[in-house]
Amino acid sequence: MAARRHPRPAPPPNWAARSGAGPRAPANPPRGGAYRRAPPGPAARLALRPDFEHALLVLEGALTVSDIAAAPGPLLYLGSDRHDLRLTSDTGAHAILIGGAPFGEDLVMWWNFVARSHEEIRTARNDWENHDLERFPDIAGHTPDQRIPAPPLPNLRLQPRKRRIAPGG
Repeated sequence: MAARRHPRPAPPPNWAARSGAGPRAPANPPRGGAYRRAPPGPAARLALRPDFEHALLVLEGALTVSDIAAAPGPLLYLGSDRHDLRLTSDTGAHAILIGGAPFGEDLVMWWNFVARSHEEIRTARNDWENHDLERFPDIAGHTPDQRIPAPPLPNLRLQPRKRRIAPGG
């Protein structure tokens, strides 16, 4: 059976695609995102790949995303099976849309780490605290002693988070 191919829709003119390939990367890399500067005014539609899951983070301003109010702070998880988003802003906004092929397993998220299990989180934390430069290279412009220490692990077993999907996704 041949693999299904999905066309990669072009982003609206005021979306800038970003990925490891640089600023001129495709709008829908396997995992990546796009930065959106939404001027005040009428709604814009952004085509999405329905086989990808997406989330949107508002950085500044207020944005309505397919009838869902979004403000700076929380990540709005949109799920998959969406063909497009309708974006509107009365005042203007800046946002980042991220997306990619869904992971096949549940994920555990804690502090700055994402893993498949409590044990993987513990290992990541230990590697971070031990300055494992192969796994966590230094950040350009920062010395190793400027690294933020990870908090202690909670006194319980970390569990995978269940996805909360925004209405319509």
